[in-house]
Amino acid sequence: MGNGSMKNWVQRLLLPGIIAALLVSCNFLEERTSKPPAVTPLAGSTMTPAVPTKTANPPATAVLQAATATTEATEPALLPTVTFAFPPATTTSEPGPPPTPEGNATGPLPTATMSASAGDPLINFFRANVEETDPGNSITLEWSTTNAMTVTLWHLVPTGQFGDFWTVSESGSFDYPVGMRERNQTTFALSAIDEQGSNEMVTVAVTIRCPDEWFFSNPPDICPATAALYSAAAEQQFERGTMIWIAGEDRIYVLFGDGQQYAWQAYSDEWSQGEPENDPNLAPPSGLYQPVRGFGQVWREQPEVMDRLGWAVSEENAYDAAIQRTSFAKYNETYIGALDGALWRLMAERSDWLKINPRANS
Repeated sequence: MGNGSMKNWVQRLLLPGIIAALLVSCNFLEERTSKPPAVTPLAGSTMTPAVPTKTANPPATAVLQAATATTEATEPALLPTVTFAFPPATTTSEPGPPPTPEGNATGPLPTATMSASAGDPLINFFRANVEETDPGNSITLEWSTTNAMTVTLWHLVPTGQFGDFWTVSESGSFDYPVGMRERNQTTFALSAIDEQGSNEMVTVAVTIRCPDEWFFSNPPDICPATAALYSAAAEQQFERGTMIWIAGEDRIYVLFGDGQQYAWQAYSDEWSQGEPENDPNLAPPSGLYQPVRGFGQVWREQPEVMDRLGWAVSEENAYDAAIQRTSFAKYNETYIGALDGALWRLMAERSDWLKINPRANS
């Protein structure tokens, strides 16, 4: 075969393959250079991301990635529902800080209006006409309520529990007479209840000026419960303690010095003139004494007193004493002037006692 014939044969053999390759290449180029189909939003779609974010205007790329614009869809995609959680309504007229939504919402947050529910009781005010007063004076209480079905005025006892009460009108005033024995402060409460049983309560306290002074110097920092009682008295010392008689109270105080439980006790003086003054069958050791009259009766008849005190180390001595107590709601102390001018301090709940010099540090 000549060179010309060989050349024609090769061209006829390769030409169909070259043409086919060129056609494939042209199709590939057409696919690479063609523009993508336009993204058309679905009916009702705002082209927002499928998952809301805090960004009010999300980037365009995020919008395109989240949008589901396809020609095969026939129903618009449902936008996510965002639920907002608001704090409970209060009775203040000023709105609180913007509410925090559950989830992440786009766009401005709704404004919450803070107001009391229609049925909630509301005490507009509850007040007294004075801040301080004296025992025996009157206090005028005033109040105003809204939406209240039942309004009750309470007087609290010194320990804080509810005491006397009065059912009152929705708005009004009340005069309270301060008792002569009330001390330190007196407290009132006003409660308002609506038809659903919701309740609101407010308290008011008025200071009571102290009408009395302590009978000794350097007293405790509280008003005494009463003025001092000045009375005929007697005192007797024992091997392990002391007995004190206060005629104005018809009472005998026994101060134990043996360190056992209950450091002191108080007993009624039940001895009467004409009764035996002592027990002749009891003979004290030399130099010691059997107590007589009221002291002797308590010493002999009250359980443990004789054993805990022992015999008297001297005869009883009469003198004039004063006695006074603190005015706490409970756990009060008693102060008694001693025979030698000192002061007996009987602590609360019979827990202990001390003999002190009231003039110390004066």
